[in-house]
Amino acid sequence: MYESLEEFQYRLDEWDASLPHEQEVKPKGNAMTQKYYCEKLLPIYIQAIHKARLRSPQNWLLQEDGDPSHGMRKKGLAQHLKEAN
Repeated sequence: MYESLEEFQYRLDEWDASLPHEQEVKPKGNAMTQKYYCEKLLPIYIQAIHKARLRSPQNWLLQEDGDPSHGMRKKGLAQHLKEAN
């Protein structure tokens, strides 16, 4: 059994698409800093929690992942700001 050039190319394209895709590796130092987090993002979350507490006096918590810029691993700007609020 013979296949045409078009059939061969189609089969080759399918095989190529099934291969693992190349992963993008970001260079170190391209991450968010605690300073940026404390100046740009954390105040927005703190303000939202304050507004939520005014509407409903129940306990409101800020849930974060383990990103180092969130100040969970060592005491820094972010942890001081969260404790103050």
